Amino acid sequence: MNHQICKLLKMIVDSKGPLQLKNIADEFKLSERSIRNYYNEIEKFLSKNGLGDVCRFQNLSFRYIGEEKSTKKIYNLLFNLNFYEYYLSSKEREDLIILILLVQDMPLKSSQLEELLFVSKTTLVNTMENVREKLKGYGVGFSRNKHYGLVLDCDEIKRRDVLFYILKDMGLADTFPWETFIPNACSGFISKFLKIDKYRYKIERSLQSAENQFHLNMNDTCFYEMTLILCVIFFRIENNHYISYEKCQDYLEGSFEPNGLVINLCEYIYKNLFDKYLYNENEVQYLACKLCKMQFIMESSNKGQYANFHIIVKSLLYQLSKVYNINLLTDYKLHEYLTGHILSVYHRIKDRDDLVNPFKNELIEEYYEDFTILKDNIYILENGLACKFSDDEISYILMHILTALIKNSKKYNKIDVIISCNAGIGTSEFLATLVKKNFNVNIVAVTSAHSLKAFLLRQRCDLIISTVPLNEINIPWVQVNTVLSKDDFSNIRESIDKISTKSVKNFNNTPINDSDIFSGGTSDEDNSSKETSIRFLNMIKSDYILLDKEADNWQEAIITCAEPLLWDKKIIPNYLTAMVNVVLENGPYIVFAPGVALAHANPDCGVLEPGASFLRLKNTVDFGHETNDPVKFIIAVAINDTPEYINALFHIMNIMCNQRVLDNLSLAKNSFEIINILNEYEKITQDLYQNDLS
Repeated sequence: MNHQICKLLKMIVDSKGPLQLKNIADEFKLSERSIRNYYNEIEKFLSKNGLGDVCRFQNLSFRYIGEEKSTKKIYNLLFNLNFYEYYLSSKEREDLIILILLVQDMPLKSSQLEELLFVSKTTLVNTMENVREKLKGYGVGFSRNKHYGLVLDCDEIKRRDVLFYILKDMGLADTFPWETFIPNACSGFISKFLKIDKYRYKIERSLQSAENQFHLNMNDTCFYEMTLILCVIFFRIENNHYISYEKCQDYLEGSFEPNGLVINLCEYIYKNLFDKYLYNENEVQYLACKLCKMQFIMESSNKGQYANFHIIVKSLLYQLSKVYNINLLTDYKLHEYLTGHILSVYHRIKDRDDLVNPFKNELIEEYYEDFTILKDNIYILENGLACKFSDDEISYILMHILTALIKNSKKYNKIDVIISCNAGIGTSEFLATLVKKNFNVNIVAVTSAHSLKAFLLRQRCDLIISTVPLNEINIPWVQVNTVLSKDDFSNIRESIDKISTKSVKNFNNTPINDSDIFSGGTSDEDNSSKETSIRFLNMIKSDYILLDKEADNWQEAIITCAEPLLWDKKIIPNYLTAMVNVVLENGPYIVFAPGVALAHANPDCGVLEPGASFLRLKNTVDFGHETNDPVKFIIAVAINDTPEYINALFHIMNIMCNQRVLDNLSLAKNSFEIINILNEYEKITQDLYQNDLS
């Protein structure tokens, strides 16, 4: 038995009907003869364990006829295979050795590994060379004292991080609901070795409780990644391995500092999992840093914590709006969701934890022109964030952009459908938009698979379109790929037709607005968002508006613009330096539109009260931006990292992306005319924003 043979056996056992030999060969990318040889091994394995009659091969197809008792026995046998019965691939052997070394408290002798993995000394020596290289890539080496065996030289945080990366690389984070994982000696060994079955149910219940308590909308990918991270943490703490204060502080310095809500969330999860006497502040801080890198929506949190990400995303949307000749700038949800996604991707890239998009090839093939446009303009994000985006990450961003483009192209009638998607929000939105575009449906909500049952208790629907198989669901459902295939279109159409003939739609239901489709929230939550809106003009006074001032360079221009805030005690002198340093350290991303720069810095650098100032230069200056130089207008902002002020930034950036506004601002004779122009256009953008939320 090996991984491929176990995978084939699981496919046969899980199938609800016959599986064609040709189709399996195509999926495995092997010859039909190879698949038959695999099946011969399966027959020997089943016969040896008294299950020779549960699988059949007839008419070039495989069929499983066993009952639930037989299925459980097969899975149990596969999980309890030893490495003498199971043929380890080179990669599996390397990963298992790394896992064993990471969790060992005592030195491990080579003879112990040989006995555990049933390998020869020569095989182990060759494997260890690759193990050393892999560990070196993670920044981990072996201790110099090898007299008593093999010992890794790394601290507890590095040990946990590498442990999680290895488990994720083995596929556990992607398919962590173990019912969908391929049962074999590796998965069984890991489950027993790390006591995953002991921890995971308690952890899943704790996360679901946190979702309800903190109004989270966590997609399945994040939910199961967090489950796996917490399994690792639980395992290490139960074995008395804690993170020291010094190492925790070092780790925090290399991450974005978690805000208060994230800390409260982590405390809640931690106290649910551990005895109250085992509370450890360092562990909570570590968990909070991990949580910050997860891509999910915290509906009541500060989604605009980092203004620079909003500005960089706005620059990208400005460029794409020009290319497509469609206004993407006023699409609030696109801006908000894309900013959250980019923030998550940035964290992952910095941690060398790159995203893999399973739909990349299909997306590129189906939307090649759009992918090329985005790839040609991805330099805006790369330059602003000083990191490189892979094709996988670009294709995820493409889903957000395509969603907005499709929404802008046409309006369609609706019937009641829920989208159940196990991937990220960009993927979920993309699937929902494709369904909405091509079928006469009303998408009442998008939810994760792990939350679906609870969601159905408060939301009715006629059909569920899901990217994963659903169990114990009484409502009709159809499984599809995220990038809909021809078969998916046919299956959805067939399901809709069947439902239409059986039921009459209740037209007395209150219709769902377009903007509710992806919100995952209620009207009350939307109203709360409206209440937090603040006008940009609330932060600016006529004395803060400077016209036709000269500056020798961009540094002088920023300081000149922001000085009125200093004189009026909105900021301290350090904030002026901090705004200049933002550009020196991160490049000219603040020039988000042609001729316009938005100067800002971290509020901790010296914001006393919220405020904003405006400068129209007599002579333009260059910031070094590839496409948006030279700059004539500069806005300096001193704001807190709260949603209402980030929304104000959203509005003023929209205003300053309008060429008609810039023309009018260029002709304005005094500060009062500037205020009148901004007032007129800010009201328009706020009305668009409110409509997008309502």
